[in-house]
This record gives sequence, structure tokens and C-alpha cells, in this order.
Amino acid sequence: MLLTRIFIPSLILILQLVAGSSIAQSTIRSQSIFTSKEGVLSVTATYNGYSITAHSQKVEVWLDYETSIFSLRLDPVNLHTGIDSLDRHLSQAASPYVLKGNLSLGHIETDTHAPQISQFTGTLESRKFEKIEVTGMVQLKHIDGGKEVACKLALYFDVDARSLGLHGAEVISGDQHLIKIQFYETVLGREY
Repeated sequence: MLLTRIFIPSLILILQLVAGSSIAQSTIRSQSIFTSKEGVLSVTATYNGYSITAHSQKVEVWLDYETSIFSLRLDPVNLHTGIDSLDRHLSQAASPYVLKGNLSLGHIETDTHAPQISQFTGTLESRKFEKIEVTGMVQLKHIDGGKEVACKLALYFDVDARSLGLHGAEVISGDQHLIKIQFYETVLGREY
């Protein structure tokens, strides 16, 4: 009886402390995540001697300000070139492209900071091809938006078209295999 009166309240107290701690950690963690669903991106490639650019304004972005780990997700359906046959082909692509990486900035200040320019490393993934390691340039600019809107994020990198399964076995010289990807300054807001 004494054991029941001591043990059960103690167990309940411990459970409340553990649950409260995980809730607090979840709240603290979510306060360091900033996102956007309206990222702007352009992809430029050379095909059959012509430069072609596809655009999207629906890139999903996720950035953890504590670790500077990020993720970008693009559904190919949202890429548009202005060329009907290419746009139809893109609209039939079923697998999204996901870039996950690290901005190599460590903790990012949300209050105010000078523009930060650095290299990033990441992995580009899709069900259509093997994971591709990429490096590129990142720029992070503080904007005055209080604690809810903190920065504009921009990323720039190149990918070899052959690693994406494009250009087939064609022999093309030099930079014609490069796909230039520019993720333009996108405002990131706090995730709740």
C-alpha cells in the first residue's frame, strides 16, 4: 500500500517531466526551422546546341538555423520552359528532385547579421538517378521581418547532365554537359 502511494505518484511525475521535456525540445527545435513553399529556381542546360532554361516558383525549402542543414524539394511538374513539348515531358515526370545539404555556416543568427557567402555541400536525389554529390555557392542575407521572417537564401551550383541520365551517349564537348542551377533569393519564414 505504501509502495503504491509513493510509486505511482513518482511514476506519474517522471512521465510528466519526460513528456514536458520532449514537448519543450520540440518547441525549441521548431523555432529554429525556417521554410518557404515559394522558392524560385532556374535550370539552364544546352541541348542540341541550344540553351534552354526552365523556371519554377514552387520550390519547397527547409533550413535549420541551429545546424545550417537544409533541404530543397522540386516537383518537375512545376518546371516550365515555354516550349510545349518539353513542358509536357516535364509534367509527366513522376519523381521529385530533392537537394539535402549543409550550408557550412554553423548556427545562423536570426536577429541580424551581415550577408554571409559560403560554399555548401549536398546530395541531389531522385528515383530517376543515383545520388549525386554537389557543391556550390550559398548566400544568406538578413532581412528585417522580426523573428517570423529572417533571411533570404540563394544557392548556385552545376550538375553534369550525364549523371542525371540526360544527353544519353552523345559526345558533347566542354561545358555543354553542365546544367546550371540557380535558386534565387527566397524569403524564409519560421515554421510552426
